[in-house]
Amino acid sequence: MIGELAKETGLTTKTIRFYEEIGLIKSAERVENGYRSYPHEMIEELRIIKTVRDLGLPIPEIKKLMIGCGEGGCAHNQEYLANEIKNYVVILKEKIAQLNNLKNKLENLKVAICDCDDHGECKYCCNVLGQIAQTAKGGEDK
Repeated sequence: MIGELAKETGLTTKTIRFYEEIGLIKSAERVENGYRSYPHEMIEELRIIKTVRDLGLPIPEIKKLMIGCGEGGCAHNQEYLANEIKNYVVILKEKIAQLNNLKNKLENLKVAICDCDDHGECKYCCNVLGQIAQTAKGGEDK
């Protein structure tokens, strides 16, 4: 049942149906009462999908990486997968750098917020999000 599968995987039933609809996972068989029935292996497959989605891997990339080997060996897919993984590692490194940059900017803003003048005037209290957006666009840190 889809509700049980959702509980086991941490996904919503809507997400599972969507993954079925777009062909990311195999369509479930319908039992006599019309409910979806999923094989037990689907739990692990969906957990993997959820994990890589949580890490930011786009659905089209997941689809490409989930191409099965069928009856034969995986030699036909090995070079493709190696390149895709290499490309995604580059993307992740870029995202990590961006997140570290944002973290540093937030830490600097936190210090600046607490740096008030003798009259209690703080120049960063009212527009912290604006300051973050400005620095994210390459503007000067204030």
